[in-house]
Amino acid sequence: MLVRRDATPSALALELAEAALRRSAQGIARRAARWTPLRLLRAERLVQPIPPLVKGNPALAAEIYRGRFHLAGTLVDAQNRIVFELAPPTEAFAASLHGFGWLMHLEAASRELPRVQARGLVGDWMGMSARHHPVARRLDVASRRLIAWIQHGPFLLHNADAGFHEAFMASLGRQATQLMNAIRLAPSGRNRLDAAIALAYAATALGGLESVRANLLERLSRELEQQILPDGGHISRNPAVLVELLLDLLPLRDAIERTSCELPHGLVAAIERMLPLLRFFLHGDGGLAGFNGVTDRMAGAARAIVDADAVHGRPITLAPHVGYARLGHGRATVIADIGRPPAIGLNPGAQAGPLAFEFSDGPHRIVVNCGNSRLIDPRWTEASRRTAAHSTAILGERSSCLIVANRVTEKLFGSPLLFGPRTVEGALQSHPGGTILEARHDGYVAAYGYGHERRLYLASDGADLRGEDRFAPSPDGRTTDPETGFAVRFHLHPSVKVTMARDGASVVLLLPNRTGWRFCARGARLEVADSVYLLGQAAPRRTRQIVLTGTVGAEGTAVKWAFKRIERRSAPNEYIAPPRELPLEPGTR
Repeated sequence: MLVRRDATPSALALELAEAALRRSAQGIARRAARWTPLRLLRAERLVQPIPPLVKGNPALAAEIYRGRFHLAGTLVDAQNRIVFELAPPTEAFAASLHGFGWLMHLEAASRELPRVQARGLVGDWMGMSARHHPVARRLDVASRRLIAWIQHGPFLLHNADAGFHEAFMASLGRQATQLMNAIRLAPSGRNRLDAAIALAYAATALGGLESVRANLLERLSRELEQQILPDGGHISRNPAVLVELLLDLLPLRDAIERTSCELPHGLVAAIERMLPLLRFFLHGDGGLAGFNGVTDRMAGAARAIVDADAVHGRPITLAPHVGYARLGHGRATVIADIGRPPAIGLNPGAQAGPLAFEFSDGPHRIVVNCGNSRLIDPRWTEASRRTAAHSTAILGERSSCLIVANRVTEKLFGSPLLFGPRTVEGALQSHPGGTILEARHDGYVAAYGYGHERRLYLASDGADLRGEDRFAPSPDGRTTDPETGFAVRFHLHPSVKVTMARDGASVVLLLPNRTGWRFCARGARLEVADSVYLLGQAAPRRTRQIVLTGTVGAEGTAVKWAFKRIERRSAPNEYIAPPRELPLEPGTR
């Protein structure tokens, strides 16, 4: 991962120049590739099925049969018209429509009528030729379509006439050829990896592509080696990418094993690294933690992947390359962000949340980040990037990363730019009494002269989570304002019932299973405020947050806080005295 500089004008200009040079070099390579002749691939037949891990929803098949397409949070009623000829309501809808992932629902119906309709829809798309919406030609969409057609090829071709079979194979060959050309023109990143996976699907599943099979599988290995970090994380730092990639890679691996081809080492090694890290990112409810662009819990997909893993190993506790840490004891799980923002252009959903954490008790989430969703107004996406949308500390109502998002950055780099801390680091210490995470970042040093340090301690029984947030003056002693305000935020999941104690010194949290937790703090004013939860939601969902506020003096300041499970049932408004101290030493209760 790139080492970030302080967000000074000269540093920003230097990083932008480096990114522009990388893009320029990639552009030269892409222009050179256009002059390289590429012969047309001819797919003859489907020789190796690659069934998907996740099954569709038959109820959605019934909706599609009625011409009603629920895609990307939007409903379009085709009303007996060809759906591909209609103007899409959003670009996301068009991408989902032309990606053909919805074929899974028609196949799940397990009846002949949905099969006939699926063939008709595929035939409609093939018949439009060059009249497709521009989104259909996007690299990511073309990759998803090729994968979907191959995955559902046996379903589409069963009892199909010779004319459909011939047209379908000819289209697969053309699409694979176009993708082979496009991948050479693509900048490094997730889209290029998706294209490499799609081409590996074609090389494995389609007869007639034997001459390019070895090269395409080797290309996939190279892309995986470049993009999957040593701890199994993806260079985007988005945990959802692991789920999406494994949904494609596990069936591909199994299909290659059924052929006479040797499994590519890069594919096997990447999967072996990614599977433990996927478990690392899962809360007790089986869903993903909400960091850096995750837009859905993806619990069903994650479960399908875990069930397909023959090893069933335990999750790791520290992922230093992708930049996350996990503390797990008893029923409690804490997942924390201890990494720098991804490099420019690698993650359009990257967020400014260094040292943020999420906390769950069994299947119930307690502390969360606001998260994001593909289904809501994009303006919420911009708000969700900010540090204030994360369960971490903030100085002066200012994000720890400089976020630049406009049409220029979208055109040049394909995503907003996050210029984050120069240093974000963390370390775990295990003790008989529990586990301690110590982490820090310098994202506020340039603006205010203070570094943020966070210590978390989770007791070995999982019933006691303690923390300390410290703002320490930078080593050079430079501070811009000795009375800078701070806020430490703990966004709460909407399922948590929140009650302030009568004296205002603590907060009682009641989970859906009637388990109670008490929160208290020292060194700051405690209040409960409104918040929103966006992860996987069709609209922002109201929730609450605990906020600790105060000012940072010239010598810095420290705030101690604790979540402690209430072992006996207490009335929600019962006064519970806070502890005299909030020590972090292991074993101290």
